[in-house]
Amino acid sequence: MQIIYEKKRLHLNRTFSCRGNNWILVAVGVTAYSGYTTSAKKVPSKSNHKTIHKYAMYEMKKCELSGGTQMDGNLECDDMTNGGVVALVVVDALAFNFSNLYDASDNSTIRKMWDDDCTASGITGRTHIEDVGSNVTIVTCFDKVSDPLKVTFPIE
Repeated sequence: MQIIYEKKRLHLNRTFSCRGNNWILVAVGVTAYSGYTTSAKKVPSKSNHKTIHKYAMYEMKKCELSGGTQMDGNLECDDMTNGGVVALVVVDALAFNFSNLYDASDNSTIRKMWDDDCTASGITGRTHIEDVGSNVTIVTCFDKVSDPLKVTFPIE
């Protein structure tokens, strides 16, 4: 790219011209920017995943240690081992505290239930939580090709 000073005006010459290798530079720039934005969305989604995981674990540990009611008064500790209760309470407590960077119109990033499929439409950026039996599983999908971030921990 050349910078030409002409009559006190600054011109960028050959920015988007089709001469030479400039189209290649434009294509590389667009590809690099696309990769940057994808990465920029993935990092906060991983952070959301970790925050949800820690919240659920700490609140469940508080139940184990002191009993009573936890998770902002939504979880009766005696009911914690009933199937689906922990997932439902976590979704209720946190659903509107997180945003989906992949889809701004998705107003509930945290969802209950998981079907082991990150290829479904509209699932990128969402965190799914499920408790079946004695375990809680939290899964976050980033895209349709990479492995989801998944953590499983026991209900005690």
